[in-house]
Amino acid sequence: MRVIAALLVIALVCQSAMAVTSKSQAKLMMEKINSKMEKSPLGRALKGMVTIATKLGYEYQDLYDAFAALKNQLLENLDNENSLFEYQSALHNNTVSQLNALISNYTNQINDGEAQLNDLQNSLQIYQVNLENAQQALYYNIETRDIYQESQKILQAYYDFATAEFSNADQVIGVAIEKLQEAQSQTNNYIFIHFDFLAIK
Repeated sequence: MRVIAALLVIALVCQSAMAVTSKSQAKLMMEKINSKMEKSPLGRALKGMVTIATKLGYEYQDLYDAFAALKNQLLENLDNENSLFEYQSALHNNTVSQLNALISNYTNQINDGEAQLNDLQNSLQIYQVNLENAQQALYYNIETRDIYQESQKILQAYYDFATAEFSNADQVIGVAIEKLQEAQSQTNNYIFIHFDFLAIK
């Protein structure tokens, strides 16, 4: 872009120089142009081109026309570059917008995934707590079952012992009843004999 601007400036300077009618003014203008052109590599190159062209017989008008054509071509190239720059800028902006949209979409997906992962982690912790509680309850149930079974054994032993004692007591009571009946029978016999004896007297 700086090269294009420099060429346009030089072309405009040449155009101004050619428009001067006075020889003294033209000479002064050419000195200024030469001074400016000597200060840059591009200016020195153009000055060399002009020198070579004049030595080959080209008129300043021809050089002016050539610079005018060059200026028009440079302006056209500049317009094309501006159009291309605008197109590339629009394409760049569109690409950036699409990338930002993709980044935003992926960011949202990542956030959603992290939220789901946190929910799953919380659910896993809840399941783990429930599992530990269930295992603890199962342990208590097993312990309770063991205590119940041991109590059943103790109760069965007491029952067996009570049954045996009851059987023994029943036998003792049976013997006592027999003895009582025997005693009553003997008493009755004694009373009967006693009354008979009294009656005889």
